[in-house]
Amino acid sequence: MASPREIWEAGRRALGLDVTLEVPPAPPDPPAPVVAPDPVGYGVHVGDGVFDPTAFPFDRVTYRVHFRNGCSGEYRGEVLRANFPFDVREVLRVESVD
Repeated sequence: MASPREIWEAGRRALGLDVTLEVPPAPPDPPAPVVAPDPVGYGVHVGDGVFDPTAFPFDRVTYRVHFRNGCSGEYRGEVLRANFPFDVREVLRVESVD
């Protein structure tokens, strides 16, 4: 029984094509993404990029909390100051709506 490679080469020979199977070179690695710094007022992050709600000055205004999964929501600042109910590793940024 012929191997798949032998069948492939026989088919290419029958068509008059070159039978050598060259592996194309791997594409170059894409450049590393450039991460823009957080604009002023977008949140306080510690060294490892995790949001620190204790360092953020939550006032009596509405804030929009943006999450890493693309979702966001609006919450009152006094509620967030009293009890920050989100996983801080998932918070991308916090910005004032008012």
